[in-house]
Amino acid sequence: MVEAVHAGNLARFREICGADNFGCRILSSWSAFGDDPALTTMVSDGGAALSFKGGAAVVCGQNDPELTECLAFLGCREIFSPAHIGYPPGYDVSTGPVALLSELRDTDFGRAEKIDAEKLREIWPVIVSDLPGIVSQPFGEWYVELSHRLRHGNARIYAVREGGKIVSVAMTAAESDFAAVIGFVRTLKEYRGRGFASGLCAVLGNELLREKKRVYISCGENRLSFYESIGYRKVFDWKYGKKREENE
Repeated sequence: MVEAVHAGNLARFREICGADNFGCRILSSWSAFGDDPALTTMVSDGGAALSFKGGAAVVCGQNDPELTECLAFLGCREIFSPAHIGYPPGYDVSTGPVALLSELRDTDFGRAEKIDAEKLREIWPVIVSDLPGIVSQPFGEWYVELSHRLRHGNARIYAVREGGKIVSVAMTAAESDFAAVIGFVRTLKEYRGRGFASGLCAVLGNELLREKKRVYISCGENRLSFYESIGYRKVFDWKYGKKREENE
C-alpha cells in the first residue's frame, strides 16, 4: 500500500528517507513545503517514499512495484531516483554517479561569500550559464522556492566574486538532519581553472561534515573525476527519467 505521510507512518517515512541522498531531498521538501497543497509526499509498505511537486517526483528506498504504479497514476513529467527504482513505461532514462564526501579537507580558501535571499538575483546568471541540470525552472519559480528554503534552513549557498561580480557558486540542493546534497556547482567559463569551484566545495563540505551530516553529490560521469580529486567517492548510481511526448 502507498499512502500519504501522516502521524501514524511518520517514523517509517523518516527511517526510509534516512538511507541516501534521495531521501534527504524528500525530507528537505517535506520539511520546507509540507503545508503546501502542491506537494505530495507518500510512503509505501514496501519500503519506498516519494515526493511529487510541479510534475517532478523524487523517489528513495526499495524498488516497490506499488510505488511504480503510483508514479504512473501521478503522471510524473520527470522522475529522479536511485538506479534500482523501477519506472513506468514511456520514459527516456539517463544515469550517472552519486558520490559521498569521505573526510574533511585542508583548505585555506578565503574567498567564499555566504549568499542570502537578497543576493539570489546575483547568482542566477552563473546558475544558468552552463545548465546540464536534472530539472530546470524559470527564474521566478526558482527564486521563490530557494528563498523559502533558505529561510527554513534547507539550503545554504557560497559564491566567489571577481571585480564585484559573482563568478562561481556552490550550494546545497537539499538538507535534512542527517545529510546534505551539494548541487549547482557552477563557474562562468572565463573564470574556470582558478580553483574557485573546488575551494567553494571544500568550504561547504567541511561545514556540513562538522555538523555530522553525510555529504552527497549527483553528477555526470564526466565530472566524477573532478569530485574524486576533492575527496568524494562513488557510492551508487542515480537515474533520471523524462516522460516522452505522446506524439513522439
